[in-house]
Amino acid sequence: MVISMVENFKITAFELKRQLKISIYLPKNYNIEDKKYPVIYFLDAQVIFASVDDKDKEIDLPSILNDSGLECICVGIHAPKNEEWKISELVPYFKRNESKIDPSLSFVFINYLINNLHSLLGQRYRFSDDVFIFGFNEGGILALYSVGHYKFFKGGAVFSPSLELCDGYLRDINDNFTKDSPIYLFFGGKNTENSNSFYNLFTALEERINDKVKLIYEENLENNLSSWKQYILDAIKYLLP
Repeated sequence: MVISMVENFKITAFELKRQLKISIYLPKNYNIEDKKYPVIYFLDAQVIFASVDDKDKEIDLPSILNDSGLECICVGIHAPKNEEWKISELVPYFKRNESKIDPSLSFVFINYLINNLHSLLGQRYRFSDDVFIFGFNEGGILALYSVGHYKFFKGGAVFSPSLELCDGYLRDINDNFTKDSPIYLFFGGKNTENSNSFYNLFTALEERINDKVKLIYEENLENNLSSWKQYILDAIKYLLP
């Protein structure tokens, strides 16, 4: 029986002053067919790949993809365990003036992904030119920013973005986002105070990229792993060429 593969390893990223834990999902036919595959970068990858710390909370991305018929390479980048460091890497629109959080690190992070990590991994794996980015909560913020600012990404998925941490993102969308890249948005309306902010985000994106944005707003779902699991495959289908 042909099965998919997941490889886990660490890379020292001097620019980020830490080791990156990387999880790579390879499709079933990767070692049979000599072709290149679209690649999706998953931020906050600890929620979708096996984690020693959160085994009972993970979403099993490989099992979701195995029977889907979709063929892509998924690169998961696990977030730092330190919350301040995590926010610094993933929230470029961070609004609070706190000495422990430095949102400029998010620009270092995304440029490292594009200019260093992708090239390094591309020496080992068969990547096509179709590159996408996918993020949850804080990772959703960086996915949103990256699609709007870097032609490198052909599109992105933004699940339950942590808008309460942010300021200036609507202005940035209006000033800088283009109509070239599709964005998949998911948000649950239950037990949250961010529904109005999310609606404003969707409205701003719809005005800028029109039919390139797909909205999934579920009023009775929470913004958690259980809800995300229901829509991950739909998001991937939407993004892949």
